[in-house]
Amino acid sequence: MILSTNDILNIIKENPGKNVVGLAQKMRKNLFVHIYGVGMDEYIQKINSFENNDQYIARKKYARSNKDIMERVSRPIDKIFSATGGSTFYDLPDRQNQIFRDKLRNTENGLTLRKWVEQYWKPAYLADPMGLVFMEVDGNGDAYPTYKGSNEVFSYKLNGRNLDYVIFNVGKEQVPCDSQPKLPKSVSSGKKRYRVVDDLNDLIVEYENEHIKIIKEESYPNYFGIVPAIINSDLPILGTDYFCSPFEKVVELADEYLRECSVKSVYKLLHGFPKYWEYQSQCPKCLGTGYVEGSECSTCKGTGYKLKWDVSDVKHLPVPESGDTKIAPDVAGYVAPDIDAWDKMSEELKDLETLMFKTIWGTKELEDTENETATGKFIDTQPINDRLTKFSEAAETIEKFITDQMGAFYFGNSYKGSSVNYGRRFQIETPDAIWNKYESARKSGAPDTMLDDLLMEYIQSKYENNSIELQKQIKSLELEPFPHITASQVKALNVSGMDYTKKVYFTEFVKTLSDNEIIFTQTKVLQQKFDEYVKDKLIVNQNEETGSIRPNQE
Repeated sequence: MILSTNDILNIIKENPGKNVVGLAQKMRKNLFVHIYGVGMDEYIQKINSFENNDQYIARKKYARSNKDIMERVSRPIDKIFSATGGSTFYDLPDRQNQIFRDKLRNTENGLTLRKWVEQYWKPAYLADPMGLVFMEVDGNGDAYPTYKGSNEVFSYKLNGRNLDYVIFNVGKEQVPCDSQPKLPKSVSSGKKRYRVVDDLNDLIVEYENEHIKIIKEESYPNYFGIVPAIINSDLPILGTDYFCSPFEKVVELADEYLRECSVKSVYKLLHGFPKYWEYQSQCPKCLGTGYVEGSECSTCKGTGYKLKWDVSDVKHLPVPESGDTKIAPDVAGYVAPDIDAWDKMSEELKDLETLMFKTIWGTKELEDTENETATGKFIDTQPINDRLTKFSEAAETIEKFITDQMGAFYFGNSYKGSSVNYGRRFQIETPDAIWNKYESARKSGAPDTMLDDLLMEYIQSKYENNSIELQKQIKSLELEPFPHITASQVKALNVSGMDYTKKVYFTEFVKTLSDNEIIFTQTKVLQQKFDEYVKDKLIVNQNEETGSIRPNQE
């Protein structure tokens, strides 16, 4: 859509998109409270009929945000960016293809495009679903992606997830994770500035007294040919034009968690400290009168009782007579807080967190009492994988949008499109769990193709954070003959002497290689070295059997 000057004036005056933008900003505001802890003072409401103003102020002051719980609940999403597999393809001539790949390795702030999607789009997807991924062009003529928060938008018209036009409030405060620099504020209090982007132009306009003026020196053509923006979320709200966050269904649970946690914090402050008590003792200076020579006793402040005890002080008690109530050792002590209520609050919060996790992921984590360091164990991994697949599809769409906008910007008609596919090996299960599955499959006689897949999954999970060892193990798996059975089992198969010897000496051969040799040498070359190593072993063994040991003369 291309807007005329009159169109722009009418949109600014009437703002036909105010309802959509208003809901978008409301969703963002609520989600930012829970995910980033922003705006908590305003968000926490007084519990009428249950607390007075002083109690409400204290609860707001000491309330803890939900940042930690939302971080835990969202942590599995990280797996879509560490998953193995996947591919990217750009339909460009070879020379331009390499130039384009170099561009995508440094999109903004030195980040690769994939890293930008992880660090900017992913948080926005969760916290600001109706915000935008918006393409910009810098002073050097380079295109790059930015995140535009819904709080920056004055009005926009949606066309699915794409936009017919968007109008920004110029000078609106940027959100914490936005990489775009702040735009200049209005030049005077009587004027308002807007940034208007349609399919043809990227304009700065001033609005005053129901008239607009285009600031030509700050306006440019739209180099992308369309409004270069896409809505962050791919989750439509049925029957509306809106899109929601993956966390939308747990906002009410998060509200309850925030409220209950704030109540617990106040309870701990009021009732969490043990109360010391002791029987009153006569002041040794005024002997209980409260006065010394007609003046108030400075030691007991006129109370007649001893106010402070030293650890060396001794309480002298009379010897009890027959029938007297025994007092010692009950002359002092502590009143313990109500731990049961405290524990019940903690249990309730834990249940809420579990319910939030299960709502999003369809399963919950197992409690491993034997291994406190174990993580990532779930009752059922299939729902996790299903949901992560949806997250991957959402990320692929965003990365493809940015890729295609940059490709068309830099190469025009030479650019024919892209294919972006994220990996689907999410490594949800622990290495131990995968190994147990592999062992069970091996004992049950599963096909080698299935065993290969499980063993590869185990290696990728175990060495996920050690790229060097991961590459070594993968390369070793490619080299080792009969990886799923032992040497004695190979011998029982009556295979050739060469194959059996390779199985026997495989570990010994690998030890002769450096890490760099394993990682950077082609598998075919390593296989040739392995064959030569085994041939030498065969010759030495044959000479030992004949009693004439000699080196290989080949």
